[in-house]
This record gives sequence, C-alpha cells and structure tokens, in this order.
Amino acid sequence: MKKLWQIVVSDKVPTDIQKNIKKLLKPHRSVGRPQKCLFCGVDTTWTLNGKPVCPKCSVKYGFLGEQWLLDPCEVCGKQGEWATDGPPQHFLCYQHRDGWLHWRNLELKYIDGRKEPEKWRQAWEEGWAKFVAFMKERDGV
Repeated sequence: MKKLWQIVVSDKVPTDIQKNIKKLLKPHRSVGRPQKCLFCGVDTTWTLNGKPVCPKCSVKYGFLGEQWLLDPCEVCGKQGEWATDGPPQHFLCYQHRDGWLHWRNLELKYIDGRKEPEKWRQAWEEGWAKFVAFMKERDGV
C-alpha cells in the first residue's frame, strides 16, 4: 500500500535532529475533541501522534499529501475536515460535520436509491442545500 504521507524536515535543522524527528513522528488522522493546531492555532480535530495538527499544516509540513487538503467548509468557510462521498463532493469543518451527521433528510426514507438513483440524488442535494442554508442562518453567516 502506498504511503499517504512523508515526513519532511527543514534543511536548517541539523542532520542528527532531522533523523530523530523522522523516527518520532508517526502521522495519524483521527476525530475527537477539537484542539488548537500546534502550528497555526486553528481549532482542529485532526491529530498527528496524538497532537493536534490541522490538514492545511499537515500538507504544508509534508505529513500528508495534497489530496488530503480539503476545501473550505461550505457553511462558514473555515478549514474543511470532512467531505461527502461521491461526486459532487461537499466539505464541512468539524463543527458543521457533526451537525450534518445528526441532520435528518426525511425525504430519503421514502425513495429507493437502487430503483430511482436520480431522484434519490436530487433529494439528497436538496437536503444538503437546506442544511447549509439552515446552518448559515443559525450561525449568522
């Protein structure tokens, strides 16, 4: 399996310290309680070695590849930390991700996605649009 990350240490750091840093750092993505990113101070639920590091800084420092840098949240514009499956993809920050995972799109209960995939997708997109509009109004965005 191809590694999704690599550890890149600045050339300004002495070689022996570079080797130690590469041995110690073991990137790992997880979802938990938000904390301030060690590099930029943005709230994030992503971690590296149990320490909070946002996706943007993970890419900037070479821990993760560009494919992991998600687009901004469609509700508030903060760093995206979650994406929906399939095209088109939608992006949310950790706060709005939790809201979406609890959102109920009741129309989908009554549509058989295998028999009517187009109708199901349309109902899903309409539910998504309602969620984004509701959250923007609620948050005053």
